[in-house]
Amino acid sequence: IVGFNSMMSPIIADGLTRMFPSEEVYIIGEIKSVLSKSKYIDALRKLAKNKQKILEGRIGKGEKKYVGKTYDTIITFLLCSKVSFDIKNLLNEEIYGKIPRKYWHNMVLSIEDGLLTYAIDFTKGTPKTQMKLKRLGFKIERLSLFPYPFIYIGDEKINTLQDHKYVDDKDQYLHIMTFLILMSSSSRDIWKYSYDPIEYLGFNNT
Repeated sequence: IVGFNSMMSPIIADGLTRMFPSEEVYIIGEIKSVLSKSKYIDALRKLAKNKQKILEGRIGKGEKKYVGKTYDTIITFLLCSKVSFDIKNLLNEEIYGKIPRKYWHNMVLSIEDGLLTYAIDFTKGTPKTQMKLKRLGFKIERLSLFPYPFIYIGDEKINTLQDHKYVDDKDQYLHIMTFLILMSSSSRDIWKYSYDPIEYLGFNNT
């Protein structure tokens, strides 16, 4: 699944394939049925590699938004019907190994198991960052439902924690609605890039 700027015309459209500048891609995802542990890991690593290719393929200049450089990225997600292993015992560090956090997934939605996102632990920040957050009215505590593997507070990068939201017996669709809400809000926060489409066609090379 590829989510892109619908106002952008493709650079190439031949009836079978449409190609867009990487700057116009906001979301990529995989949809699966039942995933074993090995297939789950393979799917997330594949997403990470594609995310890296897209981000490194940008030739334009990013326009920094008020939300900061946490959001200089694209959103990646994995959606499946269920997993056939105990997902809560699988750490992201085990999945990704040496792959930088910048390319890790944002969300995993398993229809029968729940939603996997991240949680911010502001106590991991430096004293200077904690004072800044207190002045802004934040409580220095753990906050869940954050769809990024890290957060920047000014220039300080804080790695977020792995977080799980299991299926709620009282509302069996809550994890699905939460996923959709996070998908909508995070895709709006992504930095926008300005670029010259001609560069992708190689016409301005001298």
